[in-house]
Amino acid sequence: MDLCDLRTIRDLLGRHGFHFSKSMGQNFLIDASVPRDIAMSSGADESCGVLEIGPGIGTMPQYLCENAREVTAV
Repeated sequence: MDLCDLRTIRDLLGRHGFHFSKSMGQNFLIDASVPRDIAMSSGADESCGVLEIGPGIGTMPQYLCENAREVTAV
């Protein structure tokens, strides 16, 4: 599932009845290079775990899971 695809995001939110607002600071990453680059820059690897606070729909954790030993999203 491409969590950076606008159609996927809208479908996912609609399916679960979620309504988010940019005016409340709720934004979605729609450029996959952004979370991928952040995850790569984090230095996370199989020797460490990552704590993601405010994971939203899971876009960052999805990329962090590719490198980190473990990801906990709160």
